[in-house]
Amino acid sequence: MSEFKPVDNLYTNPVDRLQPMVQVPIIPEKDSCFRPTRDEMEKAAMMFEEQGKKHKFQFLGSYPNPHIMPKWDVPEVAFIGKSNVGKSSLLAAMFAQIPDLEVRTSKKPGHTKLMNVFKVDNLFHLVDMPGYGYNMPDHFSTSVEAYLKSRRNLLRVFMLIDATSGPVGFDHVAIDMMEEMSVPYVFPLCYIFSVMAFILFDGSVGMTKNDQKYFKRYSDLRLPLCMVLTKIDLAKPSTLIRSVLSVIKFRDETRADSCFPQPFLVSSMNGEGLAFLQSFIAYITGNLLIKSLS
Repeated sequence: MSEFKPVDNLYTNPVDRLQPMVQVPIIPEKDSCFRPTRDEMEKAAMMFEEQGKKHKFQFLGSYPNPHIMPKWDVPEVAFIGKSNVGKSSLLAAMFAQIPDLEVRTSKKPGHTKLMNVFKVDNLFHLVDMPGYGYNMPDHFSTSVEAYLKSRRNLLRVFMLIDATSGPVGFDHVAIDMMEEMSVPYVFPLCYIFSVMAFILFDGSVGMTKNDQKYFKRYSDLRLPLCMVLTKIDLAKPSTLIRSVLSVIKFRDETRADSCFPQPFLVSSMNGEGLAFLQSFIAYITGNLLIKSLS
């Protein structure tokens, strides 16, 4: 990913640099439960780097529906969000140290039409889902919802939100669907397997009406979600703080019990928040021990 220019300190939580600007906690202490150390974040980041021939990365394929997707015996995490929120760009940033693994990105909304699966050694798979909203594929509802409902090794769904606007529109529908499916999710601001989805939001825009629509939809399906605010490098600190607060407020108003309480903030351009998110993925897939949670 040629445009990827990492910040000096990659191993921090972006919320920490915003907190001194306000008098009250941006994320309530009861919700700020994931606190990896720098050493733990460095270990997680290494899982996304080449470490000899035994540590392999691979693009496994693109699938229009889950029925033709092989049933691999490793954990999966999925990334979903509105068109052009930066799902593919986030994955490209995660794999920036793997020159032989190409993640196709585009500035055109709705570029991703199929479910793209990427293998991180034999540790876990990352699934790039088609975007909802503008120019989304006709089969979106049937293919994506079928995957979320039936994929037994899906751990979590990450819902991405544009950090410059916060959650809006279709995001609400997405959250409702997750709750209805009982799928655990996390807001990144971007075992017997339990389900968790990552819903990505453009941090430079905030939650759009589409974001709100799909967040509500996925919440109703009871999917385990994580909320991720993307494009935080494009948002002013004041805008970013408002986006984080709006995501938390929206989550509480929606009563999204399946949503991981702590939102994540990331930039695909400079890598801020990337190691923090990678450490969470490594933790929930059983590949990283977090001392503060043990």
